[in-house]
Amino acid sequence: MDYTITHINLCENLPIVGDFIRASYAPVAAQFKITRENCATHPAYQPDDQLLNRLDLSGAIHLAAHNCDGKLIGFCAAVPTKQQVYEGLRLCVTSENRGFGVGNALMDELLRKLRQGNARKLEVGLIDTNEPLKTWYLRRGFTQTAKREYSGLPFVVCHMQMKL
Repeated sequence: MDYTITHINLCENLPIVGDFIRASYAPVAAQFKITRENCATHPAYQPDDQLLNRLDLSGAIHLAAHNCDGKLIGFCAAVPTKQQVYEGLRLCVTSENRGFGVGNALMDELLRKLRQGNARKLEVGLIDTNEPLKTWYLRRGFTQTAKREYSGLPFVVCHMQMKL
């Protein structure tokens, strides 16, 4: 499968990226019984303005994967949370394009850009019972740092980090 990874301007591509994120996260929401009613902040339900508020921060990195036809097939972002620490957000690949290395390529490019910018740590949060995703992050070199329940979330969040 041929695809390219590029930096994109989130504001200019927001409607396409927003639709892509919601569509990519919809199967996860269904799998873990997450609804708009029990978790309106889940990416499957976030409107474009909320996505923009969360992802378009000064110093943020936005990457997209496009297939040879120019169709968006993957996306990820990292936003600064404190000095030299970033939070990885919205890493997603369409269901039909999983298993072809798109997620790994997005993560590789994100890590390259973070290291170029002298970041020292990348943190992520995910549904603790999403074992395949947790395993993927562990294989990538992340370590689990905590599990936490948050008010308003119908699942336990697993916090992971990678020192860069």
